[in-house]
Amino acid sequence: MGYQLLCLDLDGTLLDAKKQLSPEDSAAVRQAWKAGTQICIASGRGAGSAGGYLEKMGVTGSVTALNGGQVVCHGTEIYRAEMTPKTVGAVLQIVKEMGLTGYFNDGEKTLAVNEDEASIRRRLGNDPMLLKTYQVETEESLWEKVAGGRQKIVKISIREDDPERLEEIRKRVEAKAAAGVAKSDVNYLDIFPSGQSKWTGIERLLRHLDIPAGDCVCFGDNENDQEMLVHAGLGIAMGNASPELKAAADRITKPAGACGVAYGIRTWVL
Repeated sequence: MGYQLLCLDLDGTLLDAKKQLSPEDSAAVRQAWKAGTQICIASGRGAGSAGGYLEKMGVTGSVTALNGGQVVCHGTEIYRAEMTPKTVGAVLQIVKEMGLTGYFNDGEKTLAVNEDEASIRRRLGNDPMLLKTYQVETEESLWEKVAGGRQKIVKISIREDDPERLEEIRKRVEAKAAAGVAKSDVNYLDIFPSGQSKWTGIERLLRHLDIPAGDCVCFGDNENDQEMLVHAGLGIAMGNASPELKAAADRITKPAGACGVAYGIRTWVL
């Protein structure tokens, strides 16, 4: 079967534990692209950050960013969601009460709350491509802009290294904010409009490109990848994926650190 659209998660899938893109995975994606398969990065990251990996791999393609909240097809944005001020305010209150680090993305940049510029630079490894998409904000100034209609938010991420505390944050968000919640990494919790997922973003892209869902293949490793692996024509879980995601997938490839994307593409896609 020839797949027309290849959708790839980034962290833990196309990128290894050190956030590195392997030459072998990059070459396999480029091979699929040259064979006529369209490429899409399906990520919780913003379109600017996620889309940069298409350029790094030497391909043109699309991006389903911010857990389906933003869809960019070959450089043209075809969809952008918006969280309600009430939901954003509820999450900001939780961030304030628990002293959390929160990332509020508007589709163009990430507004970092409770993280200074020096910390951002260390965390991002001084990567210019990523740094240009970040801006430091306070809880008060961000809420003033959101409440006044001057700032829209598409997706929120909260970083917490303690797994038990991360689950406590999830419970608080689910209780106080009308939003969808899913882990995007071991220490990140993503918050977005209810009913939205990477798959809903991919569906918009499929309709735009006039490609049936059965001709789409998706690779992922975490909770926020489950819907796209279930609904795509072929869902491939990484060897490092969660047990729940592996159970939902059609195939399981090698881990991200062992070039699992390349193996999966050459075994089941090409």
